[in-house]
Amino acid sequence: MPDRLDEIMRDAEARGLFEDLPGHGEPIDLFEDPNVPPELRTLYRILKDNGIAPAEVQDLQHIARLETALLDVKDPARRARLRNEINVRRATVDLRIARMKERGY
Repeated sequence: MPDRLDEIMRDAEARGLFEDLPGHGEPIDLFEDPNVPPELRTLYRILKDNGIAPAEVQDLQHIARLETALLDVKDPARRARLRNEINVRRATVDLRIARMKERGY
């Protein structure tokens, strides 16, 4: 199947079907994330350039650390507190993402 797709692509390129596409002949910006809304790209770029992840990413990383810590905790009360913190943080991330979707991000 990949060979057939390559053949189709080469044929289309030979016929010049890609020449009228927007951005033809221009370098591709591999640093832009097409999944980030244009109005947030500058903010995310500044964060990234300064070694800071967006809040949602930081929260997901923190949740992952809590889940790893939970594996080693034997005390039922401590496990319950960790599970509660994980659930609260997940809910916070879910709400933040839902708000972003509502705004069209």
